[in-house]
Amino acid sequence: MKSLRSAAFGISSILIVSATPALADQSDQYEVLFQPRADITKIDQTASEPSREAARKTVKARARSHEAAVARTEAARDKVAARDKAPVKAERGKVVKNGRALGYVHSTRERYRDLIAKHAKEHGLPFALVDAVVRVESRYNPRAYNGGAYGLMQIKHQTARGLGYGGSAAGLYDPDTNLRYAVKYLAQAYQMSGGDTCTTVMRYQSGHYAKRMNGANRAYCSKVRTIVASLGSQES
Repeated sequence: MKSLRSAAFGISSILIVSATPALADQSDQYEVLFQPRADITKIDQTASEPSREAARKTVKARARSHEAAVARTEAARDKVAARDKAPVKAERGKVVKNGRALGYVHSTRERYRDLIAKHAKEHGLPFALVDAVVRVESRYNPRAYNGGAYGLMQIKHQTARGLGYGGSAAGLYDPDTNLRYAVKYLAQAYQMSGGDTCTTVMRYQSGHYAKRMNGANRAYCSKVRTIVASLGSQES
């Protein structure tokens, strides 16, 4: 006689995946995959009636669990979509969205605006795209450093050297120097990607020869697209 385990688990397969940042992150993303393999009528008839009944209950419970997960995912997506559409504005010198400061003051951003525009124009890039990358990478802090990445656009010394830079790593803290080489690298990614925003930032973040977006790339793209949508039309 077949066991309850074989009766229940031989009929249906439900896979729910939720591998994403917390909702506090502007880059929230969710995936729910449902792969039915059989229906409740195909429970192994050689199993005992109690086993078949238990199997039917298991299938129904799994279906209810899946439906609840889908509902939660849709609610989370709606929440993120509403938040992403919120306007960005200046408030007491700070850039604010949904009542929360975005981590930089308006005057700091304006200090580098012309420099960002100059390098964006030199490389044929939309100002809003370059501006968004600077915002995500350093929040307009020219002294930012993280894991070997320097300055406004968090370019690595090795990457800059590959683009013709001959100075020290510390030299990349200079805003003009940093933008000169980082925007050049971004422009190459932009050209390789045919102007697609998400593919461009994937290649900027993970390297020009990255082929498949990962969670970090999707989060990065979500942030960039939100900033471009909020500010780009005013700054182009």
